[in-house]
Amino acid sequence: MVNQQRAIKKRRTAAPGFWALVAVGVIIVIVVLAILVDSAVYYNKVHAGVSVNGIALGGQTKTEAIASLDSVVDKAQSSPITLTSGDKKWTLMPADVGTTMDVEGAVKAAMEVSRKISVPAGSFTSARRTSRSRAASIARRCRRSPRG
Repeated sequence: MVNQQRAIKKRRTAAPGFWALVAVGVIIVIVVLAILVDSAVYYNKVHAGVSVNGIALGGQTKTEAIASLDSVVDKAQSSPITLTSGDKKWTLMPADVGTTMDVEGAVKAAMEVSRKISVPAGSFTSARRTSRSRAASIARRCRRSPRG
């Protein structure tokens, strides 16, 4: 009885499909762990490599990112703009021409970078559109209406 159980166990683990399943399982576990670690490291922070108009915000909290951009915006708003046309020059302040900058909106957009799963969702939407158009094309050839 014991020899029979060993033989069955040996056949299961010796099958090539078994090791392929183990490899796929390990890859899935690694990907899930990487996503969890990334989520923990960048919880309530801007992801590494994200910048707004050349200002690196990666690793900063929302408050820190707003402070970083506010200092740049304040400097830009207090610097005059010189307009030139031929020999004529005009100097204006950004506020004089109604220039505004949405710092909180920029930081919100920076915080959302890479938090949305846009590639797979877009791929599925594209595949669904493609399959619907193919179904419509085939239906036209068969002179039948396509189903939903």
